[in-house]
Amino acid sequence: MAAASYTVSSVGFTPQPAPANFLAHCDDCIAYSTPIGFDFTYFGNTYNKVHVGANGFAAFDSIPAEGLGGCCEGGVIPSPVSPLDPDNAPYNNLISVFWTDQNSAARNADIRYETQGVAPNRKFVVQWNSVPEYFNG
Repeated sequence: MAAASYTVSSVGFTPQPAPANFLAHCDDCIAYSTPIGFDFTYFGNTYNKVHVGANGFAAFDSIPAEGLGGCCEGGVIPSPVSPLDPDNAPYNNLISVFWTDQNSAARNADIRYETQGVAPNRKFVVQWNSVPEYFNG
């Protein structure tokens, strides 16, 4: 049996620039109605704003400010209707990056966002920078 052979080569990589806009420096908060900068279709619905949670999620439907609001960990998707907001199942239309109890109020932590690029090739970027888990410092 012949030995396998392969070729190693470099692939060009250029990191994306860091987003310029800062969201609130807080714990368990949500930056409601953050502008995306273009129309975005997600599961058949079109949005131009997103609710960015300090605990690592971006939601397109409304999220109640009380109760589960922005805290603290992931749940079952699809979720049942919330008793705090019976007309809305809050976690059924989101992108979960971490969705755990993060401490974005920690020193040197920040959450940034920005629309980058030129139409029709734009992208909406959110970064959670140096944001530790709440109980792990």
